[in-house]
Amino acid sequence: MVTEQQVVCKYCLSPNVSKFGTHNGIQRYWCKDEVLSIGV
Repeated sequence: MVTEQQVVCKYCLSPNVSKFGTHNGIQRYWCKDEVLSIGV
């Protein structure tokens, strides 16, 4: 069984994020609450 890790914004800890492409092979996410782009 594969479980997906819950991604949260590292600034506001909101789980309300969506994938926003990649940069140098690192998946980036868009925080819908803070309107920030974050790399995980």
